[in-house]
Formats: sequence, C-alpha cells, structure tokens
Amino acid sequence: MMSRIISFLLLISLSFYGKAQGPDISKFDSIKNAIQHLDYLEQISILYSEHSASSTQNPELSEFFLREALSVSTINKDSIQIAAALYRIGRSFRKHSKPDKAIEALTSSKLYYNALNDHEKVIHCTNELGIVYKNIGMYPKAQSLYIEALKDAETYNYPALEIVVLSNMAIIFLNEGNYVKAIEYLEKSLQFDQDESKKITLYNNLGIAYKELNEIEKALFNYQKSYELALLDSNVYLQSIPLSNIGEIYLEKKEHQKALEYFAKVEEIELRTGNRKGLIGTYLNLGNLQRNLTQYAKSENYLLKADSLAKETKSNYERIVVYLNLSSVYELWGKYTLSLDYLYN
Repeated sequence: MMSRIISFLLLISLSFYGKAQGPDISKFDSIKNAIQHLDYLEQISILYSEHSASSTQNPELSEFFLREALSVSTINKDSIQIAAALYRIGRSFRKHSKPDKAIEALTSSKLYYNALNDHEKVIHCTNELGIVYKNIGMYPKAQSLYIEALKDAETYNYPALEIVVLSNMAIIFLNEGNYVKAIEYLEKSLQFDQDESKKITLYNNLGIAYKELNEIEKALFNYQKSYELALLDSNVYLQSIPLSNIGEIYLEKKEHQKALEYFAKVEEIELRTGNRKGLIGTYLNLGNLQRNLTQYAKSENYLLKADSLAKETKSNYERIVVYLNLSSVYELWGKYTLSLDYLYN
C-alpha cells in the first residue's frame, strides 16, 4: 500500500443544501434555538465555533452547524458570509471523503469570491479543488488547478500561498515518482515557511520521498517529526497519517507486532474522526499484515471492509488495489476460483 501523502490545505442551488439527515441532533437544535435572538453575524460565529468543537468527534454533527451558517448567511443575503460558509462546507466534505459534494461547494464558493474580487480566497478555493481532484486520482486536473493557484498567488503577491501551492505541486511529483524533485520543492518550502502546523505536512511528505529512495532512517526521522508537530498542534486528523506511514515501514520490514501497534492507533483515530478514506488504507494494511501471518480469514475481513469503504467513497484506484490483494489472499488460502474472480474483476 502506498504511503500516505498530506495535502495543504450565484443563488444557492446545491444538492447538499437542504434538511440535514443524521444522528440525534438535540445539541444542534438547542444551540440553534439559543442563538436566534442574536445578530446574524454573532450567530454565524457561534455556529463556526461549534463546528470546530465537534469536527473531530462528530463530523456529521459538525456539518449541521455549517449548513445552518450557510442558511443564516443566505437569509441575510450576505455574499461574503455565503462564500465563507460554502468554502468551509467544501473543506469538510473533502476531509470526510465526499468528493462530488466538495467540488460542488468549493466551485460555488470560488464563484462568489471571484465576484467579490477577493483574490486570496479564490486561490484558497482553487488549491482546495486541486486537493479534491488529487484525492480521487485525477492528477492532470489537480496539477492544472495548482498551476492556476500558483499563477494567481504570484500575480497578486501572496508568498505564503505560493509556498502552500508549491508544497501541493510536490505531491504531484511524489505521485509521478519524481522523488528528487519532490524533495527539492518540500525542502524549499520548509526553509521559508515559519508556520509549524504546515510543517506537519512537509515533514510527512519528505518522509515518503526518502522512503521511496530507500533512505529509511531519513524517512522515519521525518515521519516522527510530522507526528510530534501534529501532537503539539492537537491535530488529531493529521496524527494518523505519519503513524500509518511508520507502520508501513515496519510492515515491509516484517516487524509485524510493531506494525500492528501503529495500525491499531491509526484505526482508532480514523474511526473517531470519521476518516473513511483513511480507513481504506488502514484496512488494506491490516489485511496485508494478517496475510503475512497466514491469518487468511482475518485478512479477508479487513480487505472486504476496505472494499466497502472504497465503494462508498468512489475510490476507484483503491478498489483495484483491494481486489489484487484479495486475489493474493484467496490464492494462498487455496480458494483459486475466488482468486481468479478478483484478479480479473
């Protein structure tokens, strides 16, 4: 399984906009009722605070607060707030593996910011769209968006955003296997970027490049730096990524107990944060680990979980990887018909 890369980060007629469905929302209803007497900008501020507070533990509930912020902004015909709410919704959908909805929200936000001549926010939207397309394997589209964002950042003099976009362009080099070029871009970003939270991403992705060049000690050093910064930043979502990458190194070294310890931590974080896309990779890794231990029934169980999540999140590349791994497990298990079925599916 490939190591995990981190990306840097009209009238309302969106299909996701409407009555939200989900688990018990008594907290949401209580807060909504409690703030109705406030000025609408105060309402929006509180809704964003509640979104942030619940985004890790309960991502579905957090999206209720974002939808309400969009609703309040729309009722008050505040284009700036509408654009901001759409952007936050798009990021939330991107983080929780809802690419179609993320593209829809971010594209609408970008249209608003273009109309407002807010060039900085347009660049943010373009960069986020690049991340979404990268996540679903559409690398040429992602690269064209990054190039557009970089050009705008240079034209309107936003050097901090140039660093962000350059870091994401390095991801394209990673995906294309140009690891030396990726290291060049990432180390340049580390040299100029003073934001410690962004270095979580840079160190993780440097770890990937060094691992692919078989410089394992440098890879482990950078993964550990990424994890330590994520801990300091209290960024639970990003903590799982370098942990997973460390686990993969131990899996490849056949140090199965160490690998299992790391993957167990990763699974716990991803279940807690609702990171379905991440869980695909975790279950693939656990499936491969159990296959190496000749625990074929356990391996099958993990791989089928990965396939179910890949289907839900439209992760077509990951489904191919799952099928190849299932074929291998069934072959080793002596279930040759199933092995062939998954090999040629």
